Amino acid sequence: MKLSDFSVRIAGLAGDGSLLAGEILAFTLKRRGLYVVSVKDFPSNIRGLPTNLTIRANLKRIYSWGDHIDSLVAFEPKAIKIHPRDLKKGGVIIVDEEIDLKDIHLNDIYIYSVPLKKRARELFKREIFKNVIALGFLGYIYSIDPDEFKNTIVFYLKAKDEKIVESNIRALTEGYVLAEKIVKERFQIERGTDSGRYFLSGNEAVALGAIAAGCRFFAAYPITPSTEVFEFLSKHLPKYGGVTVQGEDEIASINMAIGASFAGIRSMTATSGPGMALKVEALSLASMAEVPLVIYHAQRAGPSTGIPTKTSQEDINHILFAGHGDVSRIVLVPSTPEESFEFTFKAFNLAEKYQIPVIVLSEQAISQNQQTIDDIPYDENYTWERGKILTDEMVLSYMTNGKPYERYEITEDGISLRGFPGQKGIIVRYNSNEKTPEGFIDEECEYRNEMVEKRIRKFENIINELPFPELYGREEAKNVLIGIGSSLGPMREAVDRLNEEKLDFSYLRIRSLFPLHEDYIYSLTFNKNVFVCELNSFSQLRNYLSRIWGKKENVFSLRKYIGLPFKPSEIVREIKKIIKGEG
Repeated sequence: MKLSDFSVRIAGLAGDGSLLAGEILAFTLKRRGLYVVSVKDFPSNIRGLPTNLTIRANLKRIYSWGDHIDSLVAFEPKAIKIHPRDLKKGGVIIVDEEIDLKDIHLNDIYIYSVPLKKRARELFKREIFKNVIALGFLGYIYSIDPDEFKNTIVFYLKAKDEKIVESNIRALTEGYVLAEKIVKERFQIERGTDSGRYFLSGNEAVALGAIAAGCRFFAAYPITPSTEVFEFLSKHLPKYGGVTVQGEDEIASINMAIGASFAGIRSMTATSGPGMALKVEALSLASMAEVPLVIYHAQRAGPSTGIPTKTSQEDINHILFAGHGDVSRIVLVPSTPEESFEFTFKAFNLAEKYQIPVIVLSEQAISQNQQTIDDIPYDENYTWERGKILTDEMVLSYMTNGKPYERYEITEDGISLRGFPGQKGIIVRYNSNEKTPEGFIDEECEYRNEMVEKRIRKFENIINELPFPELYGREEAKNVLIGIGSSLGPMREAVDRLNEEKLDFSYLRIRSLFPLHEDYIYSLTFNKNVFVCELNSFSQLRNYLSRIWGKKENVFSLRKYIGLPFKPSEIVREIKKIIKGEG
């Protein structure tokens, strides 16, 4: 049987090598020309708790892990009890023979009890190689040429000792040998064309976007799930003349980034929930002092330290409203690696043009999971827009005319010329207090109203530069799903299934949370049923959007908060309940 849409879950305990085996499988399928989505579900400790990786591959572009899996590889007893509920009929389980199956009763499922640990101990004196033996067994069932796996193993382990690479290849071969003896039915995963596609996580795409945008200073304190941005930039930013710094904490890190931006360097920091809480005072500082700053925030399940490795959309309120006083900001919300790259690049241009903080709001499900993408969205049209910069010619004009340079000059568009410390002929004064146009503290508040209104005027036309909401389906549809971030894939598949049942749905994905394209959202949802899907328990997105509708009836909230993305079937099921009056 040929398969064009294939998914497998590799499950064990942290330390079993499930993630490595899954990553090797995912990359092998990507090289086979398939579009691949991977979803990690792992604990925040190093060893001992359940962890798994789901890989879905399809000939067409996909955005979610779907609903069901074709195969399960289980290294520990709990995995064989939890995950079979997601298996399709006719699915396959590969389980270590040391796991007791006497209480496991499954219909229409092939179960192969394999001596994975035993053979690993006999061949290598180490159980850890059971993961690659299982990979070989799986490869035989799905008719994957062993050389395809071997090439990936060599690529993945190229930094390791040659003996480790050889041992993994021996383990892979052992898996094929074991499978050949007992497997009775095999499948064929179809082959696509891979013309140089990329396999990227959201964090990798953000780091690439930052480099392309001219970021040359990055300061952060490591925190899951944003740390890979730090790791990537620490490795690659120096090649472009940039610097990364690990601050002693989050507060120091964001203030370093503000300082570098003050000096004229494109700067960025990255964080997650608790880290962002510590950065809030500096967020206000950047807004008040009108210093450009890019903040990457990858959401995780909270509050407090919550579940650091699980996804959520629980920081919507925090990101939209954090800060004392009227804090200016822009909030962009990517859903894919392409948008993670594109929005990060755009964030640097917006930050400098409007001299305000720009937050790229992602989530664990996007930031740490990988997807196949056709290309990185970068071309010659991407330019660094630095906004109103004080040039040497302008400085000379100031010196000639005797007019002092005013860092906070009152202007029609609210944006003042940005000078930098060290520019000969001028004095540059930045100030976090209210101030005069020259930058002196104005305790008499003579300029208070003018300064507040100047900062407000920046937002008069900014909406036209922000990513427009994306509609999937018909504008005329009677029912509209609304979501952000990782909701993209499940929402699209849910809309397709609902429309197959003649229920008339479309999906609106918001890509800029602040400012918000309120007029468009209002007109699209006018006189329709609205279903807001979000990964939090407080209906943060629905409540925020209520500013558009007021007391509009027929607005429903679909929420999930267990730390995993939506499945299409969950959305379909909940909507049908609501339609029947059961929700």
